[in-house]
Amino acid sequence: MSLINKIRIWSFVICFLSGGILMFGPDALLKGVLWEILEILIGVSIPIGIVTTFILLIDRAGNGLNELQRKKDEKNKKRRR
Repeated sequence: MSLINKIRIWSFVICFLSGGILMFGPDALLKGVLWEILEILIGVSIPIGIVTTFILLIDRAGNGLNELQRKKDEKNKKRRR
């Protein structure tokens, strides 16, 4: 598994865990500094997750296009012979 994929997965895990704690956690625990830390974690992990997802999608689309072109070239070579 590539490094960028691990970063993407962990950023979404952190985002969903922080959101779950904010939604379902006890209010007495989440007063003050802990609330702010969780909001910052969500604010940082969401863009990282989205950007890394787009990077992986673009990379995989490029790999797919390269594979299609390679197959097309092989097919054309067989026809020429």
